[in-house]
Amino acid sequence: TLVFYYRTPHDFDDVEVQTARALGNLAAAAIASAELFEAQRRSREQAERANRQTAFLAEASAALGSSLDYEETLRTVAQLAVPQIADWCAVDVVDEHGEVQRLAVSHIDSAQASGAGSAVAEVIGFGTALMRPNLIVVPLTAHRRTFGALTFVYADSGRTYSDVDFRFAHDMAY
Repeated sequence: TLVFYYRTPHDFDDVEVQTARALGNLAAAAIASAELFEAQRRSREQAERANRQTAFLAEASAALGSSLDYEETLRTVAQLAVPQIADWCAVDVVDEHGEVQRLAVSHIDSAQASGAGSAVAEVIGFGTALMRPNLIVVPLTAHRRTFGALTFVYADSGRTYSDVDFRFAHDMAY
């Protein structure tokens, strides 16, 4: 809404009314353009995210087919995740004594590769995935048993995860 007023009572003439309508139309067009630009920006981001996920899946599929050693494969998956779908990725597994062991970790900056321990323990303990704006932890399960967790973190890039990313990570872990 555009509001025009005078400090004293004033009757607007036709030129003033037409000018106000023109300004209102210009403002509406500017708002519509801004909304369209924002929608296009979101669409580009979604397409870029989908491309990153597709590239990751293609590389991860190749890794899964190239080795029968599950530990080696999970290490490769962690390495492939960075920077495609995370700034930091870790794979934790439960050892034969029931202890959680970090099997693999990959980070854009290897000096910063640590953290997410309590979230991992929670996900493994309850067998349910966890999502925060910059963190996704999904359980690794086989034969209805949780044997570990896969953690994805956005940190340095400033990106955040969406529900689509959460479903992707969840589906990938199963």
